[in-house]
Amino acid sequence: MNVLQAQIKPHFMYNTLDTIRWMAEEKEENDIVEIIESFTNLLRISLSKGKEIITINDELNHITSYLRIQKIRYEEKLDYEIHFDKEILKYKVIKLILQPLIENAIYHGIKEKRGNGKVVVIAEKSEDMIYFSVCDNGKGIDERKLKAINDMLESGNIKDDQLGYGIFNVNERIKLMYGKEYGVTFKSIFGEGTMVEIKHPIIE
Repeated sequence: MNVLQAQIKPHFMYNTLDTIRWMAEEKEENDIVEIIESFTNLLRISLSKGKEIITINDELNHITSYLRIQKIRYEEKLDYEIHFDKEILKYKVIKLILQPLIENAIYHGIKEKRGNGKVVVIAEKSEDMIYFSVCDNGKGIDERKLKAINDMLESGNIKDDQLGYGIFNVNERIKLMYGKEYGVTFKSIFGEGTMVEIKHPIIE
């Protein structure tokens, strides 16, 4: 019975979102239609039928939907590019590891920057590793704070709010599943921008 109830809830949400999308289409509210479509896709991948591991292709679809929503919100303030090597799309990854990094780039990098900003998301294979990078041309991080952030990521001991819970969560999930040699690292030049990199093993 609990399983059946759990299945009904997402089904109801999808039907409700589809109704809202249909109403927006009738009124030619194209931005609303795009937001609803993107949010529905986000929801499907986030739930993933309870799975913790998804394909990199699903992760790509998830961040594409997220960035479409943010682009509508920030308009000319935000531009973005996504570059994923096609050969890695079949591999598996812990789900929802990129969205918190992109959110961090927007809210702590682009949003506080004067003028327009850009986020670039890259995924590529190197030997037996997959490297995910989220780069922004925002305000950057000074050396002292950068060291503190990387020390916290390495130790797993979050001492203050310099690091958002979402990024800490991503880092901890990767390390717990695959080992301490994997996880999240920050690189930044103050006044120029930041790159957050995830080191993830290749999972067939």
